Amino acid sequence: MYACKHIDIHTHNYIYVYMRVQVHIKEGNKIERNAFHGVAVRDGGILEMTGSKILKSGQNGLFVYANGVATVDTCEISGSGNVGVIICEGSTAEVRQCKISQNTFEGVWLYEEGVGRVLNTDLRGNSKALRNDGNCSLEQVGNKLL
Repeated sequence: MYACKHIDIHTHNYIYVYMRVQVHIKEGNKIERNAFHGVAVRDGGILEMTGSKILKSGQNGLFVYANGVATVDTCEISGSGNVGVIICEGSTAEVRQCKISQNTFEGVWLYEEGVGRVLNTDLRGNSKALRNDGNCSLEQVGNKLL
């Protein structure tokens, strides 16, 4: 497992977690103003992110796809050009006690067999809080939606 103790990323790139690599982004980190995604997780990559921020991503804040796995706890994901968190293509993500706001479209969007748990998360301030486009599994408890 790779642990990121402090990172501030302000580039045209993004953090890319894949090929069964496990990355833990710890408290106090900020991933900001990336032209594409803030963080992308795919191909068996595993992300654990705690107490950090993904801000003003050009596309999506957190993109979990192609069998990626993510756990995000007490984080802020805001200001993305598209969606705050996407979970799709057989991927699994759990979002706990986060603030996901001010994204152009959905706070969290599941499609193509995504599996998501969104727990005690503030999803206010997006054009739509949650979107589940069929053949997905979504558990949601205690979220602020309006």
